[in-house]
Amino acid sequence: MARELLVSIDDERRRLVYAEPGGPFITRSASFQVFPAGKSGSLVVWIIDVLPNEFAGLMAENMDKATAIMKETLETSARRQPQI
Repeated sequence: MARELLVSIDDERRRLVYAEPGGPFITRSASFQVFPAGKSGSLVVWIIDVLPNEFAGLMAENMDKATAIMKETLETSARRQPQI
């Protein structure tokens, strides 16, 4: 289990930054930002920086899994919302 440290939240920019001090990494930090896309969509940009580089493949696999879960959760939530 990872213990992540919330570094900053910027509601106006719709951006969150977190880090993982300690653990098996020399460093691990990430940012997650949401941009408007089209009339009713969003673009999520998620960046993770990790050292040593040997962890990059594992991070990519975990991000792919997490992204699929987030997408399904958000789409399910959107379908449940009343249409305006």
